[in-house]
Amino acid sequence: MNAKVRDVMTSDVVSVHCYTPFKDIARALFDREISAVPVLDDTCHVVGIVCAADLIEQQARRLAGDATHRMRAVSAQTLMTSPVVTVTPLTEAATAARLMHRNAVKHLPVVNATGRLVGIVSEKDLLSIFLRPDPDIQDEILRSVILAEPGEELRRITVGVRDGIATLSGSVDDEDLARRAVDQVARIDGVIEVVDQLSVGAPR
Repeated sequence: MNAKVRDVMTSDVVSVHCYTPFKDIARALFDREISAVPVLDDTCHVVGIVCAADLIEQQARRLAGDATHRMRAVSAQTLMTSPVVTVTPLTEAATAARLMHRNAVKHLPVVNATGRLVGIVSEKDLLSIFLRPDPDIQDEILRSVILAEPGEELRRITVGVRDGIATLSGSVDDEDLARRAVDQVARIDGVIEVVDQLSVGAPR
């Protein structure tokens, strides 16, 4: 199972309009105990995102005497990060994590095929993947890697999972097959690390 954004995203997402004022954004963040809100235009398309840090930074600059920030009309449009990185419900969770890391962001608005907002995914949401129970991970390794391979060779592998760490032990004759199995296990949701204890060409 490769988790999709739809599996971990928040669908009941709070958003604001381009012209939503500072105080209303702060209230939305505080009341809903969230740290970011997508910004929508008149057609309900996502045009940016405002984080709590953006509000704090704006106030810090104002108090520091930044004339530009004192004179600017403070609204979502002037506070938001734009253009914003978005994903779709069918984006793989691993891809969403890479996008967050690459763009140094903690939230990604989720949009449908027409660009309309349908949810939001956060770093915390993606962490839930790593809370998957060990027996579920082990079962998927057996079903999607070991038993899915034609022939009997991979069935000689012993699989153990503890705290998200998958250990593969045993002997196989085909080194490429062994490496492929290790790579496939590493991509399974919830696997934190793969301990490769496989021997190649060893006696059965």
